[in-house]
Amino acid sequence: MINRLNTLASLLNKRRRGYFVGWMGMMFPIMMMGQYEFDSLTKPNYVINNNWYHIDYDSVYINHTLITTKGFYKDGSDLTFQFTQDKMDNTIMVYKDYKTIQFFFHINQGYGFHIHSGIDEYPLQIADLNGDGLKDIKLIYSSLGNGLWFCKYYVLYFIQNEDGTFTLYSPANLLIFGFIEEKNFEIKRIEQERDFNKDGKFEFLQVDYTQLNDHAYWDFNVYEFSKDSAVNVSLKYGYPMLVPYNYEPTFNRTKVPFNKSDYLMNESIKPNHGTKVK
Repeated sequence: MINRLNTLASLLNKRRRGYFVGWMGMMFPIMMMGQYEFDSLTKPNYVINNNWYHIDYDSVYINHTLITTKGFYKDGSDLTFQFTQDKMDNTIMVYKDYKTIQFFFHINQGYGFHIHSGIDEYPLQIADLNGDGLKDIKLIYSSLGNGLWFCKYYVLYFIQNEDGTFTLYSPANLLIFGFIEEKNFEIKRIEQERDFNKDGKFEFLQVDYTQLNDHAYWDFNVYEFSKDSAVNVSLKYGYPMLVPYNYEPTFNRTKVPFNKSDYLMNESIKPNHGTKVK
């Protein structure tokens, strides 16, 4: 009995350290794991690389963060990404076996490129996302904002090209907490890539916050990678899906009727092809 009381007291103490959503003055409770309807669909089997190396030059506010994936390419060559933040400007350099092959300039999202803050929380996730037999990369990082911005994070999809360079897609996501594990209270983000039509190519979900009939909802849209853009294919799969935004976590789409076309997000997300180095 005493052990049970101690466990309950510990749990209540941890609950008091919930996550505050500033503008609503709202405290999130412990969120038990739930299931969205897309959770049953196939998702990528990511290989994780979290071996970051960080260089910080405080005197001029320049940060360099590097990560190398051994044997990334089909020919056995290594891949290295260098993320550089200079005040509010962000640059990504791509190396194949330490030879520079590509730059991405002005990667500005939200309040800046905060891959440098808590870098251990943001591993490279490696899988073939578009079904062409080449490894692609997903990287997420948070906005470090308040209120609903606290739930917001950014996704960088690096889709590999035949020559070893990448095409970058950077949709902004406003994402609800997936759940908080009681054991260690680690925030779990939703993995939003799924194979909706079982063709071996993964679509991805972009999530935003919207309103309908004076109530708040999470608005889920579906995109697929194409040659020149990521195209909104929500209507093809019965989306957008609106999930009520309540004090307690909810996972089921609303039963309130609405016109899906009114809740479509961007028609397409244009890619960043970067600058290739010859």
